[in-house]
Amino acid sequence: MLKNKNFLVKNLVNISIILIGVFFLVSSFSVSPGFQQVVGADQYPRWFAIILIALAIASIIKDIFNYKRGKFTEELPIIKEMRQVGPRILTLFGLLILNVFLIPYIGYFEAGFVFLALAIFALGERNIKGFLAALGYSALITLAIYIVFSQIMNIYLPPGIIL
Repeated sequence: MLKNKNFLVKNLVNISIILIGVFFLVSSFSVSPGFQQVVGADQYPRWFAIILIALAIASIIKDIFNYKRGKFTEELPIIKEMRQVGPRILTLFGLLILNVFLIPYIGYFEAGFVFLALAIFALGERNIKGFLAALGYSALITLAIYIVFSQIMNIYLPPGIIL
C-alpha cells in the first residue's frame, strides 16, 4: 500500500482535510452560541467540521477499496490538476493568512484591499499594467463592500486606518 504514490498523495490530502475538520470542530466550542437565532453561531462550524471529516473518511475508505481493485495504477486526474494549480493555491492560501493577520492592524477593508490586489495580480498578468488593473479592481470591490456592509446594512467590521 505504501509504494503507490497516487494512493499516498490522495490520502495525504484526505488526512489534511480531516485535520482541518478537527480544527473547526475544536474551535467551534469557543464560539458563542449567538443571540436570538434559531440555529446558534456555534453550530455552523461544528456541522461544517463533522461533514468535512465524514466526507474525508468516506473518501479514504473508497480509496482503500479502489487500491485493492488495482485502480491506482495510473496517475489520477486530480493529481495532475494539483500539480498545475498547486502553486497558485499555495499563493492564495498565504495571502489569506496575511489578510487575517493584517485585519487587527490596518482594518478589515484595508486588509481586504491588500488581499484582493495581490491575489488579482498573482493570478493575472504580472506586469505593470496588470498591477494597476489589480489596484483598480481591488479599490472598486473594496468600496462596494464598504458601502453595502458598513453604510447600507450598518454591519460593524473592524475599523481601519482609512475606512
